[in-house]
Amino acid sequence: MGNDSNNHFPFFYSIFIKKEMDKTVKIIGTNLLILLIYFALIKYFGSGGWGFLMPYGTILFFHVLINIFTGLGDLGEEDIEIKKNGRAKILSGLVVLVVGFSTCTGWGG
Repeated sequence: MGNDSNNHFPFFYSIFIKKEMDKTVKIIGTNLLILLIYFALIKYFGSGGWGFLMPYGTILFFHVLINIFTGLGDLGEEDIEIKKNGRAKILSGLVVLVVGFSTCTGWGG
């Protein structure tokens, strides 16, 4: 049955440790982690209230643009793996936009 030492945390093992993890999940997960980090830093070090929206919105805007433009650049490549990464980056940009915008409006006050 393979290595049973990971059966205690099947979700953790299947998402974070498994070597055959889909690159799309890695790209989206990495971008959501980046979003969480800069959200927490701005919220912690910011002025409080709605004052964090300007730096958060600016960073979120550039985060989404970088994902979408690098994804579009990867779509122009010949290699199928790079094209898959491009689609994953575009999807990641849209996920970051939706999650970031809802975080921005939900936690602003």
